[in-house]
Amino acid sequence: MARRCQLDLRERDLSERRDKIFFGDDALLFDNATVVYDVNDVDKQLAVLALAMATGTRFEFDNGKYANGWISYYMRSMLESFELDLHEFLTPIEILNLGDLRLL
Repeated sequence: MARRCQLDLRERDLSERRDKIFFGDDALLFDNATVVYDVNDVDKQLAVLALAMATGTRFEFDNGKYANGWISYYMRSMLESFELDLHEFLTPIEILNLGDLRLL
């Protein structure tokens, strides 16, 4: 799924947004890097998945079933428990494009 997310965001010219979420102001340091950096922050991973879904990415499990519903369910549970705040990472328009008013 992560590879699909990265490719879809690159196709939509959103690689900089992805890097900004993962690396903050240090994102420019990684522009020309050939090394893959592991990001273990679940909040940032969910924010990047949300960004991808907001721009039209459809995720699938290995068996071909769509995963967007499951990702949204998991994201809402994190929001309801105050473990995640998408407003830290996404713009209001990106959050609105997720299509779920409970995320606002």
